[in-house]
Order: sequence, then structure tokens, then C-alpha cells
Amino acid sequence: MRLNFKKFFSFFITFNKNKYSKANLSSRTLLLRLFSPDSHIIIFDVGAHRGQSAKRFRKLFKNAKIFSFEPFPSAFNKLKLLKIDNFRAFNFGFSDRTEMRNFCVNKGSQTNSLLPLTRSAKAVWGGNDALSEIARITCEFRKVDEFCKLNSICSIDFLKIDVQGAEFEVLQGAHDLLQEKKIQVIQIEVIVGDTYEGQKPLSYYFQLFESYDYKLKMICDLVEINGNLVQADLFFTSA
Repeated sequence: MRLNFKKFFSFFITFNKNKYSKANLSSRTLLLRLFSPDSHIIIFDVGAHRGQSAKRFRKLFKNAKIFSFEPFPSAFNKLKLLKIDNFRAFNFGFSDRTEMRNFCVNKGSQTNSLLPLTRSAKAVWGGNDALSEIARITCEFRKVDEFCKLNSICSIDFLKIDVQGAEFEVLQGAHDLLQEKKIQVIQIEVIVGDTYEGQKPLSYYFQLFESYDYKLKMICDLVEINGNLVQADLFFTSA
């Protein structure tokens, strides 16, 4: 895939600002186009934090079965207390291997990651003090493929991944499911601004999903700071 991604996203942002454009969708609106509110779907909420996404998914899809995964103990302790139906919370994350791993804890726990922050992270995000590392702890990580086999889950209807720059590791651990087209819709939050050491560029995800013959459905929820795109949510579908 030979694309000038800088020019592409410059065009995309300009296009979305046009008052006649219908492409500027939120992830919520797109999900309601992809799934019926009454559908019995399986949702994997990877990087669940304190359950913000799980609560939103429950409001959107009353019959969905929601699996939420969060490795950070403090956030998980709040996640597991959610009182919603057909919901299960797990105190581990997903990556490309099953093992205990060092996990970077930041001042803003929503920015915690397997990847350490870059020196420019705070500046890229307009001086956001949440992007300050305060500790490193050991957390459990597994592979999506292994979890699904152990729990007799044959397919995932919607896989949401928000793991602060380490989305590529989660996808590597879901190789078999992707290869077999057993995941219908995938939403990944991609950090574009220089925030985490080792984060992958947007081009990586386009090429990765192209290799599995997944299609880009939409780019949603763009975050722009000081005239620069720093984050975007990408939706890919198996058909």
C-alpha cells in the first residue's frame, strides 16, 4: 500500500470540516450502523480501565455479552464492581505473549501502557500532566487467541482495543482469529503524536489489516492539538 499518509490525513481532516461532509462520524454512531441495538453480539473491551466503554456498550447493545480486560489493579477494582448484565471483568491485559510483564503507570491512569512515555509526550499533548510516569509494576498479559480457545469462544463480533500505543501487540496475539476472519469488527485507538516509545505509525495498521484482507471502514474521533493530529480511532471489518 503506497500512500503518503501525511497528505492523506491532511485531506481527511479538511474533508471532515466541510459542512457538507457526512463522513465525520463518532464511533458511537458508526457502531449503531454496524450492529442492531437488539443483536446478541460478543464484545471484547481490551483496555477497559474503570469500565467507561463497557457502560457505553451496554447502553448501545442491551443483549451484548461484554468481556472487559484491564491489567492495572486499581482500575480493575472499580471495573469489577460494575452492575451490568452479561458482563465479565478480567484482571489481565492482552499482548503478543502470555507472561507477567512490566507495566508503566502514569499520573493519569488512563494513559498507562506497556510502552514507556517519550520525552516529548507531555508537550505533544499540550502540556498534559497526566503523561508523567510515576511507577512500574508487574501485570499479567495473555494472548487473545489462547483466551478464546480456553473459553470456547469461536468468534468475536466486536473487538475494541485501547491500550495506549501497544495495540499492535494485542493484534499480534490475535493472529489466528484474524487469519480465519473470526473477528467481525475491530476498533483501534491509534496514537499518532510522538507519545510512547515503540508505538507504530498509522501506516503499520493499514498494512497489517491489508495482509489479513480486512477493510478500512471508517476513521472516527479525531483528536487535534495545536493544529496537529495526535490520535484517531480506526475501524476495520472482515467483509
